[in-house]
Amino acid sequence: MRIAYIENFQGYYAANQTIEPTTLMGFSQFYSDPAGTRSKNYSIAIDKALSRFFAYGISYVDRNLELEAVRNGTEIVDTLSTKERIADAYFQYIPNVQVSMSMGLGWDRRSTAEIVSESDSLYVDLYSVPFVVSLFADNGASFTVKQTYFKQRFSSLQSPDRQKQNTWITSVIAGYRFPGHFGSLEFGLDNLFDESDEFVNYDATTLAFYPGRLWFAAININI
Repeated sequence: MRIAYIENFQGYYAANQTIEPTTLMGFSQFYSDPAGTRSKNYSIAIDKALSRFFAYGISYVDRNLELEAVRNGTEIVDTLSTKERIADAYFQYIPNVQVSMSMGLGWDRRSTAEIVSESDSLYVDLYSVPFVVSLFADNGASFTVKQTYFKQRFSSLQSPDRQKQNTWITSVIAGYRFPGHFGSLEFGLDNLFDESDEFVNYDATTLAFYPGRLWFAAININI
């Protein structure tokens, strides 16, 4: 079991980068919060290996956030509060060194206080269920297929009734691991079927996936 309490202040930085560790006991220390946000994060998780082939884990994070905002057309500064709840679970099955299968469950809820326009969401619920199958060859080659179900519910000032959207996103990745752990090479395709609807990420400021087909390549070199 892992338990952590983390307080964080999102500073006013010219470049939002840090050399600090981004996780503590497996929990994120940094989120994409607006500058000036103070957060208190309560986290708990359990990871369990039932056998050499099967493992599972669950985690829950409760976040309390406060930020200062200037009222439109005035110099009055208000302190706004918002909450986030993030729950995740994973199940992993590895029958042999050539095959890995996993399934996840995710639920993210955010009540949005930092409203800057009538199109901003007041409440956002995002549900995700990823299924991943990976195949590995003895020569270092690998192939991964990821199928993720997304569902989001949200309400806005313009549409106070909760709106619902759902979709499936498919990703494929082909990779090669260089001999001697020298590095790796990957080619992939996200959003294979070109889903164009936008689904927000857990912090309600970024997207859960790019709303369009996206090719990518990556190379990692170990020195």
